[in-house]
Amino acid sequence: MSRILITGLSSRWGGPLAQALERDRGVEAIVGIDTEDPRHELQRTEFVRVDAQPALIRRILAAAAIDTVVDTRIITDPLAGPLARAHQVNVEATAALLEACSGTDLRVRRLIFKSSAQWYGSEPGDPGFFTEEQPRSRPARTAIERDVHDAEEALGAFSATNPHVTVTVLRFATEIGSEPRGSQAALLSLPVAVFHR
Repeated sequence: MSRILITGLSSRWGGPLAQALERDRGVEAIVGIDTEDPRHELQRTEFVRVDAQPALIRRILAAAAIDTVVDTRIITDPLAGPLARAHQVNVEATAALLEACSGTDLRVRRLIFKSSAQWYGSEPGDPGFFTEEQPRSRPARTAIERDVHDAEEALGAFSATNPHVTVTVLRFATEIGSEPRGSQAALLSLPVAVFHR
């Protein structure tokens, strides 16, 4: 039976994940943390309002005997808010969570991190599909790319010093669709300009 902590419970990733885990009989307990109230209907998920304070998160991990941590907070859309807020969530909050999960005195054995395909960058000469082994073709240029890179570097360091924890990184591509309306969808919704010669 798993005991899971989800960061970013109020996000569009964290809430639905908690709902899905609530239906899984193999999950004994779910604790969600965030700085805002959850936006999704939840039945057996315990919500704790907390920001990126390692000591408080560590107390929650110990008290709830958490064995799996799922971090869903990363911000990759520049339209989602100020870049300083994105950096605070992507880099500083990730570092705080990793500090809270460090050491062998906790039951944490799995850490799953929602990252972004922006880690790879995007250049005209890049392949259409990346493999895990392919390095970036250039240094990170945008603030969001640097944040993603820095967060994953911190995860690598955490993994090296905490070999008892299995670290899984999921690099999601930017979604384009009716919901949510991010920067990519906003660009595609602009009127088309047709030029005739």
